[in-house]
Amino acid sequence: MRQQKDERQPAPLRPAVVTLALFMGAYIAGAGLAHWLAVRPSTGISTWPPGGLLVATLALAPRRSAAWWIAAAGVADGVANWLWFANSALLASWLFAGNALCALFGATLLRNQAGEPIRLATPRDVGRLGLAASLAPAISATMGSMALAALQGQDLGGAWWSWWLGDATGILCFAPIVFVAT
Repeated sequence: MRQQKDERQPAPLRPAVVTLALFMGAYIAGAGLAHWLAVRPSTGISTWPPGGLLVATLALAPRRSAAWWIAAAGVADGVANWLWFANSALLASWLFAGNALCALFGATLLRNQAGEPIRLATPRDVGRLGLAASLAPAISATMGSMALAALQGQDLGGAWWSWWLGDATGILCFAPIVFVAT
């Protein structure tokens, strides 16, 4: 008699609770920094540090743990929206969905282009980070500007450029800090 293979997927790898809590604190603090540096509060974010934090974390962490990091970022983003931006739950959810997809895409680009482990040791590696930082924010900028246009009546084009720039600078400036710190 033939034995059947157990085709169940392994359970997601849960990061340590303390590590998740530190990540969430850094995410909330990064959102506060973005709010403080904003050209126009709530809409003119000139840099989005949590974007760089989430891209780097997803790029460095085991793939099976991605759901944990995204869930922790979602909770932290909700708290940050409440603390700093006073967005409705619907708007905050829509904005975070774009940020999460941006981070997943950016981390995937980095893993596929730079290999594992990710290092920023050569100009080519830095160029790959630049590629991820220029392409991935198009996702969050599109979703975020559509949400702001639909729910707050903001100009779609202006919101898109502001959003893209904030995420791109967040990835370029803050992801390397995470890479160096780990």
